[in-house]
This record gives sequence, C-alpha cells and structure tokens, in this order.
Amino acid sequence: MPHPEAARLSFDLITDLASEGPKHHVTMDNSSGLVLLLDEFATAAGILTETQQYRSRKKEAITSAR
Repeated sequence: MPHPEAARLSFDLITDLASEGPKHHVTMDNSSGLVLLLDEFATAAGILTETQQYRSRKKEAITSAR
C-alpha cells in the first residue's frame, strides 16, 4: 500500500541530492545512478496514478449504472 508521506520524503531526499550548492552530491560517477533513481520514482508514481484513475472510473461506472 502506498504511503504519501514516504513518497514525499523520498522525493525531497532525491531533490536534495540533485540540487546545486555547497552540498552538491552529484558527480560523474553517480549521475547515472541518480537518473535511474528518478526514473524508478517516476515509474512507480505513474503506475500508482493509473491505478487510482482506473479505480475512480470503475466506481463512477458502478454508481451511474445504479
């Protein structure tokens, strides 16, 4: 089961890693790992969004059929 607060915290941590400034953590050695991490996050968010939209449409169809 997804947890919105955990997703927000994860995204904030990833954003902190990718941001510029004195604590800049992205290097040539780990940039591909960061891109992979962002891709995984976006994929999971997309799947969750599609699932929620499907369930919402299914509930609307049942309600309107009654």
